[in-house]
Amino acid sequence: MSYESVVVVLDATRPDSIPVNALTVLRDPIEIADDVPHSTRRALPTSVPGAAVYVTSNPNGEGAVERVGRGARLIAGEALKGDELVAASRLMDRLWSYEGWEVAQTHESLVRYLLEETYEVLDAIVDGDRQTLREELGDLLLQVLFHSRIAEAVPGEEAFDIDDVARGLIVKLTHRTPHLATDPSGDIDVAAQERAWEEMKAIEKRRASELDGVAVSQPAFRLVEQYVSRVSRAGFPEELIPVELIAMATQMRDLDGLLRMKALSFADRFRVAEQYVKNHVDEVDRAPVDCLTPPLDRWSAAWRLSATE
Repeated sequence: MSYESVVVVLDATRPDSIPVNALTVLRDPIEIADDVPHSTRRALPTSVPGAAVYVTSNPNGEGAVERVGRGARLIAGEALKGDELVAASRLMDRLWSYEGWEVAQTHESLVRYLLEETYEVLDAIVDGDRQTLREELGDLLLQVLFHSRIAEAVPGEEAFDIDDVARGLIVKLTHRTPHLATDPSGDIDVAAQERAWEEMKAIEKRRASELDGVAVSQPAFRLVEQYVSRVSRAGFPEELIPVELIAMATQMRDLDGLLRMKALSFADRFRVAEQYVKNHVDEVDRAPVDCLTPPLDRWSAAWRLSATE
C-alpha cells in the first residue's frame, strides 16, 4: 500500500497539541524528527525511518524542507497571536530551573529594574523611536514574567503565576468594558465607555476613601496632583486644600525640571570629554595645567577642554 507524502508540523510552543487535520494521516506509518520532544514522541506511534508521513516541530528543518520541495502536503497548526508570549514564559521557567541569579531575586530586589525599564519605555515613546519602544516593551515584559515567576515559588495560598496575572486582567477588562460583551457593530461612544469603566471600577473596589488606590510610591509632586484631582472629583472645596501643599508640589515640580536640565547638561559635557579621552589623546595631554593645582590626569584635562565646546 502506498501512502500520501505529508509533513506534519507541530506547534513548537505546544508540541503536545496535534493539528486536527493531521489526525487521519497519523494512523499511517510516520517518521518522527529528532526535534520533537520526548514527551510528544511517547504519545505518537513508533517512528519508521523513511515513512511517508513526517512529523516535526521545525518547518525549516532539512527533512521538512526537502519533503515539501518534492511535493509533500504540509499540515500545520494555525499560528495564534500570543504564541511568542507562551515561548517567553517557558524561557523564564528555563532560566529559573538553572537556580542561578534569578532564584535569588525578590520582588523588592527587582524594584530598581522595574523602574528603569518603565522609564526607558517612556523615553522611547517621547523620542518617537518605535524600534527602541519594541525592545524596551520586551524588557518590561521580562519584569512581569520575572515577578510572576517569583510569586509562583511562594509557598501556600499566596502563590500565583503568569496565567493568574493574565486571567485577572481578562476578567477586569471584560467586566469594565461593556462592549466586549455586546460586540457593537457601530461606533463606540468613548465618553460612555469611560463612564462605564469608572462605574465598574468603583463597584469592584468599593473603596472606603476617594484617595484609596493612589500609588504613593510615585514622585511626591505627582502624588499631590493626584490627591488634589481625587478630592476635587469628590466635591471637596478648593479653598480647603492647604495652600502650602500646592506651593510645595509646584516648587518640587519646578526643581525636578531644573535638576533634569542640569543632569542632561552634565551628560552632554561628559560625552564631549569622553570623546576627547578616546579620540584626542595628544590634545588632552597638551592641555594647559594651572601651576597652582596638582597635575591634571587625562579625565580632568578632557573635562576642562569640554567646557570650551
